[in-house]
Amino acid sequence: MLELKELDFSHTAIEGGFHSLDVEPLLRAAPNIEKINFHVIGGACKIDPALMVKELHLSNGSLAAQDLEGIILSFPNAEEFSLESRGIVMDMEEPHFTLSKATDMVLDSSGKLKEVYLDMRDAGGSRSVSEVQARDARRRFAGRGIEFELRYREKTQGGERNILRSHYNPLNA
Repeated sequence: MLELKELDFSHTAIEGGFHSLDVEPLLRAAPNIEKINFHVIGGACKIDPALMVKELHLSNGSLAAQDLEGIILSFPNAEEFSLESRGIVMDMEEPHFTLSKATDMVLDSSGKLKEVYLDMRDAGGSRSVSEVQARDARRRFAGRGIEFELRYREKTQGGERNILRSHYNPLNA
C-alpha cells in the first residue's frame, strides 16, 4: 500500500480520438489520499467512490457534462471542490456542461462540501455565463452554507469581455 496523501495527475493521451482517464488502480493502491489534482483531463473517469478524498481539484480540463458528473460522483466525501473549465470538449457527441448543470452536479454529489471554486472564464461556447446565472449559482450554494467563488467572463454591449467574480462566504453572511 502506498502512503500518499496528495496526488497530482495529468493525462493528455488520446485513444481513438477521445481522451480517457483510468486511475482507479493507482488510487486503490493508495487509499489514504486526501487531495487529488487532475490536470488536462478529459473523458470518462473510473474511480472507486469509497475513497476518503477531501479535496478535489480539476484544472484545464475539457470535460463533457457526463464526464464531469462521473468524476464528481466518484468523490462523495469531498469537502473542497474546484474546477477550471478550459478548452474544447473532445467528445463532440456529448453536450457541454453549463454553470447551472455544474452547480446541480456539485450540490447533488456531496453533503460534506464546504468550499467550491468554479472558473468558467475560458469555457466559451455554450458554457459562457450570464450575470443572472452567476447570481443563481451563488444563491444556491449560499442556501447550503457552502463557501462559493465563481470567475467568469460576460460580454458587454460593446463586445468586450469583462472578467467578473461572484463570491459567497458563510462566515461573512
